[in-house]
Amino acid sequence: MKSAFQRSLASRNLLLLLFLLLLFSSPTIGQTKTFIDQPYIEVFGYADSLVTPDEIYISIVLSEKDAKDKMSLEELEGKMIASLEALKIDLDKNLTTSDVISNYKYYVFKDKEVVKSKQFILMVSDASTCSQVFIALEDLGIGNTTIIRYDHSQKNKSKTL
Repeated sequence: MKSAFQRSLASRNLLLLLFLLLLFSSPTIGQTKTFIDQPYIEVFGYADSLVTPDEIYISIVLSEKDAKDKMSLEELEGKMIASLEALKIDLDKNLTTSDVISNYKYYVFKDKEVVKSKQFILMVSDASTCSQVFIALEDLGIGNTTIIRYDHSQKNKSKTL
């Protein structure tokens, strides 16, 4: 019959043997083959092409509230169109209306008020015309303008080396 010391020594040896088997078998598990049997090279690159955008989209928001009740939305729109035509911009192709808003507001101490607002998107073809548009609109008191995006119409034809 085995003593308690011999049994604990045998169980300790068995645990040590299992630990060593796990320790030496883990590197062989991690070295399995990948799905690609042929050697390969990964290449990371970056390409940049210098292209000047020829489609600049400007958002123009006209609001009666911004005009401070000096002129109606229709008058402000007419002045804007006249100044854009003076810059020789084809408004039939390049000016679109994107949103029209009318808010009915009721104030306790004032009468009822309807505030109208209209948003346009204007497409210009170069930065010089874009700056002229901003200057002309600022002279009219229209300050709620921003460039919303720009693009290049010939981007499919441009090639990178």
